Amino acid sequence: PNKLVGDEVRIRQILLNILNNAVKYTEKGSISLSIEGKIGGDDNTRHIILNISVADTGIGIKAENFGKVFGDFVQFDKAANKGIEGTGLGLAITKSFCDAMGGEISFASEYGTGSTFKIQLPQRVADPVPMAVVRDAGDKAVLIYEMDERYARSIMHSLDNLGVPNGWVTIQSDFYETLRKTPYAFIFVSHILYEGAKKIVERMDLRVKLVLMIEYGTEVSLRDVNTIAMPAHTLSITDILNNKVESRTYNRETALTRFIAPSARILLVDDISTNLKVAEGLMSPFKMQIETCKSGADAIDMVKNRAYDIVFMDHMMPEMDGIEATNIIRRLGTEYHKNLPIIALTANAVSGVKEMFIQNQMSDFLSKPIEMTRLTAILQKWIPQEKQEKHYDMKKSGPPADGSADGAAGLDHTALPVIKGIDVEKGISMTGGTLESYLTTLGIFLEDGKEKVSQINAALAHGGLSLYTTYVHAIKSAAGSIGAAAISDSAKALENAGRNEDRDFIEQNNPVFMEDFGVLLEGIEHTLSSRKQTAPASGAETVSPEKMKRDLTELKAALDEMDPGKADEIIGRLRKDQWGNDWSERLETIAKHILLSDYDEAALVIDALLTDADKG
Repeated sequence: PNKLVGDEVRIRQILLNILNNAVKYTEKGSISLSIEGKIGGDDNTRHIILNISVADTGIGIKAENFGKVFGDFVQFDKAANKGIEGTGLGLAITKSFCDAMGGEISFASEYGTGSTFKIQLPQRVADPVPMAVVRDAGDKAVLIYEMDERYARSIMHSLDNLGVPNGWVTIQSDFYETLRKTPYAFIFVSHILYEGAKKIVERMDLRVKLVLMIEYGTEVSLRDVNTIAMPAHTLSITDILNNKVESRTYNRETALTRFIAPSARILLVDDISTNLKVAEGLMSPFKMQIETCKSGADAIDMVKNRAYDIVFMDHMMPEMDGIEATNIIRRLGTEYHKNLPIIALTANAVSGVKEMFIQNQMSDFLSKPIEMTRLTAILQKWIPQEKQEKHYDMKKSGPPADGSADGAAGLDHTALPVIKGIDVEKGISMTGGTLESYLTTLGIFLEDGKEKVSQINAALAHGGLSLYTTYVHAIKSAAGSIGAAAISDSAKALENAGRNEDRDFIEQNNPVFMEDFGVLLEGIEHTLSSRKQTAPASGAETVSPEKMKRDLTELKAALDEMDPGKADEIIGRLRKDQWGNDWSERLETIAKHILLSDYDEAALVIDALLTDADKG
């Protein structure tokens, strides 16, 4: 059904907790989310039972620990289980939410094989009209050309529910024979198989629409091609089949434009302090006047008393969400309030979401995490032209090709690390604009990079071209984010070769790439290690055990309350104290876990530090 009556925020938190738990304890294989509904009652009391299932191929849970799964912050024996078995506060909170909404949660698990969590939640139906309907479904048969069975069967399940005829093939010969025998209106094809599929369709002169299935967040260099992000869901599929999705295009002129807007006034609205900090950092290169607040109610008061050029409004906020706050602002009555550009900030950038926000009187949307090129385009579109001033860094030959702003402006350039193969200033500008956040990102890149080296070697050793392509794609994206352009470009070339099944190119160029990548990782590791050994700033005092325990206890309380903004503030305070090298490393480990929303692991490190402090 199109609309239900229930607690959207709590249901979202339930899904996040269960999915986070599955990701955390699944090293390889897959995680599957399924949501189905069973409708009951008459027209006046119509209700639905949401049946939610999350299945993983992770470590699983031992039978003797079944009774502890929903306990309050219970951790299983980490040492005995290599640090991966167990659950924490998230599942206890999830059970309390389910109970409060009249639902229930259960699980089944086989140790070493995986776990399945099942949730039932009753909801009242407010609008029985289906949220997804394909027009003339019987005439829109879809052929799926995909090697990954899990992706293919997921799409087939959605198509069956929509009443759309469908088929599935995995190899080129079957693809050709199927098209020769059966007419299809659409072909959903994986990015690795796209070029071959396109040639066959052109050679057969078929009137069929190709839809490119891509990894979520992947940039598309092809013109006028419909795309669908994987794993695909019913709403995205419906929009494609109803021709509601525009082809992706690349506007080079827009991407190259840089400007500042010192007289522009911006309001950022988000209930999470960390999100506000990141957004402020990304917007700082544009030299705008930025103000922030943490609730829809505060945003309404601020808009009443001051004129803004743009309001960036978080969609999901407690007490009053962004849509409700926007509707109230529009009803304030003046021409300013009716026409004020209000941009939705959302982590749920699914197909059709822009139309939903516009229908609810918002002007546009920006997905989180914020991508710099998209942010630039939004600012350029909505800030009045008379307030935009062209701005180029005259030290360089021209504006950057990626459209990024100079987020490293104002830094002490003498304090920046020098790492061979990395444009540190560019990396800082693409990761929030501060050296501290950049160094944290480098640490994560280093850990991921070491893992990718072994994964790439294993993929090539076993002939896994698809996996190889996936791994070098990950390096391409991550290396670009830290400013390692040469490695990113080399990875992109190898990724393209993988998609085109050009094994000769890979065999000739991969050894050099891996050597260069290893040098890059060594340079990052040396830099991070050197900075850890540097003496603390002059004037810093050694932290007393009492103060340290007090701050760590406060930090753990913030994690128990699931308040990342407060936790981020405490971490910043702790970094200013003078710790011993070992303890400083453990503090950074805590910070990294918090950055990745891995609160259980952060709490374990805090407990260990508190224990050591008690021992003196």
